[in-house]
Amino acid sequence: MGYYSQRYNRLPAAWQHRGPVQAKEGLAGLRPGGDQGFTLIEALVALGILASVAVVLLGAIAGNYTAVSLVRERTTAESLARSQLEAVQDAPYEPSTPYYSPIADLPSGYAITLEVVPLAAGPQKVKVIVSHGGKQVFTAEDYKIDR
Repeated sequence: MGYYSQRYNRLPAAWQHRGPVQAKEGLAGLRPGGDQGFTLIEALVALGILASVAVVLLGAIAGNYTAVSLVRERTTAESLARSQLEAVQDAPYEPSTPYYSPIADLPSGYAITLEVVPLAAGPQKVKVIVSHGGKQVFTAEDYKIDR
C-alpha cells in the first residue's frame, strides 16, 4: 500500500474505538409496548384533518365560482343596457308616441325592457331594464331630448 492509501483509507483515531451506533427512539418510545407505526386512531385523526382541509378548499372554490358568475352576469347586463341607451340616443326623436325598439341579437337568457316616459318640457325619460333568466339584473336611466 502506498503512502496516500494508508493515510486516507484509515478512520480517524477518535472513531476507531466506538461501538455500534444505536438508533434513537422516536414516537415509538412514548407508546406503551414500544410499537412502531401508526395506530388506527392516529390514521383516523390524520384522515379527518385532511378531509377538513379539502372541504374548506372546495368551499372556497365554489364561492369564487359563484362570485365570478355573478360578476359576469352583471357585466353583460350593464353592457347590454349601455348599448340599448346608445341605440335610443341614435334613433330619431318621436315626440307623440315615443317607442324605440330593443336591440337584437341578445345573448341567450337575457331580455331587455324599455320604458319611455315623456316629460312636460319635451325630454323623454328612458329606462332600460335588463333581466337574465327572469330575474332583473341591471337598470339604467337616461334622458332623450329633441335636437
